[in-house]
Amino acid sequence: MIENKNILIVGAGLSGATIARELAENGYKILIIDKKDHVAGHCFDYTSDDGIRIHKYGPHIFHTSNNLVINWLSKFTDWVDYEHKVVAKLFDGRLVPFPPNKNTLEYVAHDDLVETFYRPYSEKMWGKTLEELNPKIIHRVPIRPDNEDRYFPKDKFQKLPAEGYTKLVENLLKHPSIELKLNTKFEKSMQKNINSTGDCWQAFAFRSLDSIRQLKMNGELSGCFKLSK
Repeated sequence: MIENKNILIVGAGLSGATIARELAENGYKILIIDKKDHVAGHCFDYTSDDGIRIHKYGPHIFHTSNNLVINWLSKFTDWVDYEHKVVAKLFDGRLVPFPPNKNTLEYVAHDDLVETFYRPYSEKMWGKTLEELNPKIIHRVPIRPDNEDRYFPKDKFQKLPAEGYTKLVENLLKHPSIELKLNTKFEKSMQKNINSTGDCWQAFAFRSLDSIRQLKMNGELSGCFKLSK
């Protein structure tokens, strides 16, 4: 029996490009498609006429303590230092650190933190009342007992790709065994060899984006990956 070496990857974001590169370097022939007109998925960025790098779909911060990840990605990009720090604007205009730390508690009482920060943000982000959401959502942003103001203090590697995420993904896809097709939607007729890293609820008939979000929050969905013969 001859093993099928042709693989279709749906989604040319960071996950899809990473899997494509790994498979290509291990002897597979890859076709990677994306319905968008660009690579990098929601990490897509570009430089404006003013020389400012814009993250089209919102900011993406790279942080990890995994040396394997750091060393592997460093083959495809240089890095610039960046430590993410967030301040929240109170109703009186004052700026305080977020996640809340000791400095924040000088201006906002501990009992008022949920109503001041967590409820407005969570309801805007998820489109549901706080009571409808999994409590783990609040626990993702802990209250700190010190004056640490970095958003990811536990991760030793906090940087950004020197030429942006789009360039990083383009470099990942530079391989003779990888073919890229943009403006191409997934069709059921393609379902022979599938690795879906993009809109998996469309490819595999999940009900809605909200159901995917809830699965993620409950820890029931760890990724969107299928490879069939």
